[in-house]
Amino acid sequence: MVQTSQHARLLALASGYINTCNDLVPHLYTQSHLVSQYQHCSYLAILSYKASLELPGLSPQQELISRLGLGQALYDYTTDISDAEHIVGRALSKASEDDSLADYLFRAYELHIRISSNKNVRFAQSLLKRAIKDAERKKRTDWFYQFNLAAAKCSSSPTTHLKAVIEAARRNHDTDVHLLALAELARSLAQGGDWKECSTCIKELEKMMSYVPLEHDVAAPQSNPDAMDENATAPSIRKEHGSRRYVLFIYLVVRSILSGRSTEAALANACLKEAKLLADDDSQQRVFEMAINGCTNTIAYQTPEQRQVNEYCYVLSCIIHRDPVGTMPFSLACAREGLAFITDASSDEAEHLESAEGREGTIDTNAELALRCSATQVHIMRREMEDARGQLSKMVTLARKRKTMKTWAPWLLMLEGFLLQASNEEEAARKYYEAVAMLCGRDADTFNTLFQATSSTAYDLQNDELAVAAQTATMVLDAGLNKADIEAVKVLVERTKRVQCSPQIHAVLKMVEGMLSKGTITRSKHLLTQSLTLSSKSQDNYIRAFLFALLHEVFSHSHEDQALQMIQTGYAISRKMGKVD
Repeated sequence: MVQTSQHARLLALASGYINTCNDLVPHLYTQSHLVSQYQHCSYLAILSYKASLELPGLSPQQELISRLGLGQALYDYTTDISDAEHIVGRALSKASEDDSLADYLFRAYELHIRISSNKNVRFAQSLLKRAIKDAERKKRTDWFYQFNLAAAKCSSSPTTHLKAVIEAARRNHDTDVHLLALAELARSLAQGGDWKECSTCIKELEKMMSYVPLEHDVAAPQSNPDAMDENATAPSIRKEHGSRRYVLFIYLVVRSILSGRSTEAALANACLKEAKLLADDDSQQRVFEMAINGCTNTIAYQTPEQRQVNEYCYVLSCIIHRDPVGTMPFSLACAREGLAFITDASSDEAEHLESAEGREGTIDTNAELALRCSATQVHIMRREMEDARGQLSKMVTLARKRKTMKTWAPWLLMLEGFLLQASNEEEAARKYYEAVAMLCGRDADTFNTLFQATSSTAYDLQNDELAVAAQTATMVLDAGLNKADIEAVKVLVERTKRVQCSPQIHAVLKMVEGMLSKGTITRSKHLLTQSLTLSSKSQDNYIRAFLFALLHEVFSHSHEDQALQMIQTGYAISRKMGKVD
């Protein structure tokens, strides 16, 4: 009894010191004289846990409480985590000896995994596998969810873990967990480029959420596809909280990508607007708890940081909006806004980012490079060569400084090719496009790393679409020089059927096919009209203006009135883009 009361007093003492440390943390950077007090309290907390562990006659439960507390304190307050790992490892071995200590076993697993993931990711992953098996064997649904969700975050192939959670949540009628796992699965599939599975997942998520787009955002198609929507109103934030709010955000982000790829511009814009409103709302907590049917315990889930969420929205805006029309097109305005946001966030945390290896720094770097990449492309389309060259130069400097050149080399080469082609240096541009096609499919990855759980998975991803884009650019050059081979174009068209490509790529390929089929007027008309439909949906005015000129040439052989209409429409688009007076 004496030992029990002494043990309780020492634990209370340690807890008090830890609370004091937590209270001091927000003031350490502005009041340096508090650092010594913080160090003193953390040292006393460790000593209190050690003293509680050395008491004679402790029960298994008391020993495990002390070991877990000491392991957590050593992990939080010392630089060498080996001692913490050893203490928690002993707790894990002790708890695994007795089935009645299951709660302590899973708490030990959780802490051991958290500590090991900072030192040896593979060992942490092996611990997660053991923990998942034990949770399944002991029928602890709450821990089964918790460990599978954790495994999905630190795995290069999270699909298996997320599907296991989805199946278990469906059987157990845990709706919140089911929705969360579906959302994360959709995000994971989008990052991996599995658009077919992603679309299926999004449809299931949409059905469960009973999601209906806000009416005033998804308007009927405009009679004039070139009209700019200057009076668009922002949607109101839906009344969702906790995990449901995060699920809604992920749904909107992934849905906007899918809609943008399938040329549903109105729905893509509506989803993106609502996602940005959710991302800008600072009231959203990063950690939320979800109740589990049949369990007294809840499970906790941590979302990405607010900064990451905001950057992701800015980058998506730039990817979806590529029309260069107007004095300040939306994509350029959004790129500038996003770069200003990143610059402000980076200056606030400059010291942290310089010392950290990585995850936050890598995320910020990829977001900034993605925004500058988008801005460079729009500058090239607007023939603002000096601005484009300036953005590209900054991209090269940043990629070298942050050691992401290997990842971004294909895009840097692609942009250099765009610049040379726009400057009428076709042969030099061809060499860059060929280099991109060679690099892609191996180590090329760009936008997919923004929400990546571990930087180590970045190089496992492939960017086949960029390879197709490079080959398509080469085909366009060849067509302009009358060197294009129709058979090579057909091979590339077949490849696009196996790779998810943007509508712009399909439009350009149809255009090249149409140009090479001039000998067969009907076939050429059909292909060029298909290309026009694709480019109209994707709002790519440069392709459209050129297509109207090509269609004028084709129709002039048989339908003079239609040919005149074609050239007038192309002229109007060119004038709107500032290409003619």
